[in-house]
Amino acid sequence: MAIGVLVGFAAGVVMTAVAGARRTDSSLHRVVVDTRAADVLANPDNGTFAASRYRQLARLPEVARSSIEVGAPMVPVDASGRPDFGFVESARGTAIIASPDGAELRTIDRAAVAAGRMPAPDDTNALVINETAEKVDHLHVGAGSPSASSTRPR
Repeated sequence: MAIGVLVGFAAGVVMTAVAGARRTDSSLHRVVVDTRAADVLANPDNGTFAASRYRQLARLPEVARSSIEVGAPMVPVDASGRPDFGFVESARGTAIIASPDGAELRTIDRAAVAAGRMPAPDDTNALVINETAEKVDHLHVGAGSPSASSTRPR
């Protein structure tokens, strides 16, 4: 009888391990599906893509969804308004990315919101940050993150 209990226990442990391995094996696929992660980034380094070129790429038969992202190099500023180059070691990174068509973080590369809410697509005063930036830079829902750009609006 003791051998039967031992064999049953061992079989239970093995089945649990197999089920856990199967779930782990599918985790990346589930994240890609749930977030609708992008497969490709077309990045014109000199910024010369015309809107018509983006529309042309979006119409390719291989493209299921597309989004336009624009970015600006940003530098956090300190309380006196001076650039704080400590950002190099910060989780904030060096760019602010916007989605003029509103698709990024909504229909492609969807964010999992841990606190707060996704900002409205036309809210130019809101940021989406990750948990690391929250901890390292002591940011929270409603906090400001003053930054400056080296480029001027035209």
